[in-house]
Amino acid sequence: MTEQTTNPHLPRSRSRIKIRQQNLNKSLTAQSDMLHTLDPDVYDIAAIQEPYLDHTHNSRASPNWYTLYPKEHYAKPDRTQSLLLINRRIPTNNLGTD
Repeated sequence: MTEQTTNPHLPRSRSRIKIRQQNLNKSLTAQSDMLHTLDPDVYDIAAIQEPYLDHTHNSRASPNWYTLYPKEHYAKPDRTQSLLLINRRIPTNNLGTD
């Protein structure tokens, strides 16, 4: 489901936030495929369910995205069931992480 709201930091031609949501079933192949098709000129946020996590409990992202983990991720990484990728064009001082 895509939620659209006005964002003044996006170019005038794109004044709404576009979100891509996908369940990756903890698959590195699925996550790699999603990252290759996740166009930063189209999407502002990617909401990932069941992301792939490597042996150090980190996920994968391309340089166009900030990875936002749940607050409890580093204390209980085995319980991480979702994460967000935030387009680097969105100023991070506007992100509320509390």
